[in-house]
Amino acid sequence: MKKAILILSLFGITFLIACGPSAKDKAAAEQARLDSIATVEAEQATSDSIAAIEAAEAQAAREDSLMQAAAAAAKASVPKASSAPATPPKSAPVKGRPGAVRK
Repeated sequence: MKKAILILSLFGITFLIACGPSAKDKAAAEQARLDSIATVEAEQATSDSIAAIEAAEAQAAREDSLMQAAAAAAKASVPKASSAPATPPKSAPVKGRPGAVRK
């Protein structure tokens, strides 16, 4: 009886080992893992490139805005040559009389 139990247990262990993944299955699983890592790295590189392009565009827009502001400031600081004198206000309040205006 002990021999029969020993033979059955050896047969069971051999059966369990034989049912495990083969070397081909292990290699396929490893290749799938490596492919997935490569896909993630490619997506990360793409998103990094897009982020770099967006940052460059934002910097260019910022510089363009600064250039436009500087040009507007330079244009505003140059006084216009005008031949018409400045006109005083048409009506000024009369001192001491609220609500009254001079004509």
